[in-house]
Amino acid sequence: MNKKTGILIIGHGSKMPYNKEVVTTIANKLDKKIENTVESGFMELVEPNIPQQVNKLKQQNMEKIIVIPAFLSHGIHTKVDIPTILKLPHSHEGTEHTHHHHHHHDDEREAKSEPIDYDGEIVYLEPFGSDDKIVDIIERRITNITQRENINNDNTGILLIGHGSSLPYGKEVLNEITEKTKSRLKTYDIELSFMRIETPSIPESFKKLQSHNYENIIVLPVFLADGLHTKSDIPLTLGLEAAKLDFEYPKKEKQIDYEGNIIYLNPLKAEDEIIELIENRIKDYL
Repeated sequence: MNKKTGILIIGHGSKMPYNKEVVTTIANKLDKKIENTVESGFMELVEPNIPQQVNKLKQQNMEKIIVIPAFLSHGIHTKVDIPTILKLPHSHEGTEHTHHHHHHHDDEREAKSEPIDYDGEIVYLEPFGSDDKIVDIIERRITNITQRENINNDNTGILLIGHGSSLPYGKEVLNEITEKTKSRLKTYDIELSFMRIETPSIPESFKKLQSHNYENIIVLPVFLADGLHTKSDIPLTLGLEAAKLDFEYPKKEKQIDYEGNIIYLNPLKAEDEIIELIENRIKDYL
């Protein structure tokens, strides 16, 4: 007998509305495509939170919940914070560095919400990673813009930007995504950079592309959703305009001096490929 199974997609949560919009849209699109109930919940900063949504599924008598972290790669949130809320066993191996640079061990790491109250089965899946479906979105975005702007590999370089983390997982995923993108867009010069912590930095990789005298540089932030980084930090670093914010936030200095044309693309968002990726991942557990 198949257990009655619900799906919970977990987003990070953000002061800005974009992460919630993207994660909610992913859940709604998936809900329309499959028979199982799909909910979305957030780790921090916005509601509904994870316990609220687990309760909602529990009230519908779900005996099993498949949890998908809507993150590109593992980090402290997917390795520690979310498993803590879900009351799953988790190891702190490889998570010694947190966002804060004091070396807290995990028992001291403040929980993002109270833990869930659920005794059914929980299947906790991996973040999206360097799945081909993610690369499909990137390839399509770049191909569309080159056709629309009538530009080509002779006059255009491509810069992918990742978040950067003190844990290794994000860089591994971004390196794999970059290699896959290069193998599909073979004629283009494609560089990867990181917004913080990791190298190469945005200015380092940008200057490398600039040294080829490209008239255009396409910049694609490899983030799931817009947020402070894509709306303020990255544009200001590139000398582009930042979004107006209704709260205090430190402004980044311009670090690029470039006469050419910067084409700044959207992050991945709730594209159909992400829904297909999740469908592929959950089918073994339904």
